[in-house]
Amino acid sequence: MGSEAPPFPRYSIFKKLVIFKVIFSQNIEPFAVQFSKIKNITIFASDKIQFNDGSFGGLVKVQELTDKINALENDLNNLKLLFQSWTPVPSDGGAVLKALSSTWAGQTITSTVKSDLENTTILHGTN
Repeated sequence: MGSEAPPFPRYSIFKKLVIFKVIFSQNIEPFAVQFSKIKNITIFASDKIQFNDGSFGGLVKVQELTDKINALENDLNNLKLLFQSWTPVPSDGGAVLKALSSTWAGQTITSTVKSDLENTTILHGTN
């Protein structure tokens, strides 16, 4: 049987009590031994938090993802406005449309890189 660690601190999680117990043993992980009804949990970790096997990678950084989606939506809306303002001119070969779309078409969309959206300090998943 493993030796028992000094008492773990009690964590007040939104005015609810959680007591963790650590036993120094290769076979036993730290575990909650007592808790009251918990509605919210805040975890602070200096390195990494992993849920299950972590195979899905890091959690999404919501603000960065929202910014990328908004940029795509704005670009699509600009294209829609361009078509709404275009009036076809007979026999111009699309010159008016080309002139209207030249500014929009000249702007490139930045490719998304996984690291821009992934928080690698919080992993989750089960495959």
